[in-house]
Amino acid sequence: MSTTRTWLILAAAGALLLAAAACDDSETIAPDGSTITLTANPAQIILTGGVQQDPVTILAMVRNSIGMPLPGQDVRFTSTYGELTPPGGTPVATDDLGNATCQLNGATSGPAITATSGKATASITLNSSTCQIQDVVLNPTTQLLETCQDTFEYTATVTCSNGQGAANVKVTFSFKDVGDAFLTGTFVPGQGNTDANGELTTTLSFDTTNCNARCPGNNCTTDIQATSGTITSDPSVINDGIQ
Repeated sequence: MSTTRTWLILAAAGALLLAAAACDDSETIAPDGSTITLTANPAQIILTGGVQQDPVTILAMVRNSIGMPLPGQDVRFTSTYGELTPPGGTPVATDDLGNATCQLNGATSGPAITATSGKATASITLNSSTCQIQDVVLNPTTQLLETCQDTFEYTATVTCSNGQGAANVKVTFSFKDVGDAFLTGTFVPGQGNTDANGELTTTLSFDTTNCNARCPGNNCTTDIQATSGTITSDPSVINDGIQ
């Protein structure tokens, strides 16, 4: 056998071995139509001396097109601030429940975090604050619904553990389901960041079709709440005054 032919055979064999190794090391990504839901715990970054105080766990839940968990899928996380563990861009395999996690440390501002697997992607932006949120208060605590066209104004006040208002933290307004008489409506804004005093104000209007169908002759008592991070206010009650 000629030397040239021997080298050709050896080169071909080496190429096959390299291809097989590449296949073994290839990334497993979520199939088309999959989705990622991204959450963070805690949902707010507390800065001490301008640097993140506590670690944040980032959870990516990967589901197929019909909502079933996808185990063994590689997810890549990135963050605009701070350091991720495992490092950003490293594939992290989902567990039996379709979940992949990483940890964020060292952020100096509220980061935007992204998780990607194949064509599936999701992002979440965390607020940063110089205080630990202690309380969320929603005012007024009671209001009276007299017609389905009524609108109501609410102010959420977020305070730190030192008693000061928590500025620039996200607040979300929502209904608390109270049963069959539960009303639906719209908050404007539905969420936003607090001002320098730790306050955010929203205006609520009801879905008139839903209200007219449920309220006349029934008790339409409805609870409203405000949430910032993991803290939710006591409910504010809307009492039914429709005749």
